[in-house]
Amino acid sequence: MKEIEDRKAIRPFDQTLREINNGRLVAELTEELTKVIAAVRRSGKTGSISLTLKLKPRGETNEQLEVIPTVKGTKPEASRPISIFFVNSDNGLQRDDPTQHTLPGLQSAPHTDAKSA
Repeated sequence: MKEIEDRKAIRPFDQTLREINNGRLVAELTEELTKVIAAVRRSGKTGSISLTLKLKPRGETNEQLEVIPTVKGTKPEASRPISIFFVNSDNGLQRDDPTQHTLPGLQSAPHTDAKSA
């Protein structure tokens, strides 16, 4: 029975969370979660949100603690298109193969955006 009574005395975590920074922490968590969800939906990749509570003793008796929250959202990055280049003898990058001979009379086709085609 003593164990059950002790459990009743423990304050639920969510109640404490709502009081940190006068409720602003919960608002910040909600906003960050919304941003991460949007990025996950856009990219189809994994994201995350984490809350760290740093607890620092205050005073000599340790009867008080400073609660210092940190919210971190990790949003997935959208995939970026790749570009292929050739390396020339000066270790520079160029689009044309430096070892490929050009044929007289041939011209490069104009570049078009794949999305507009």
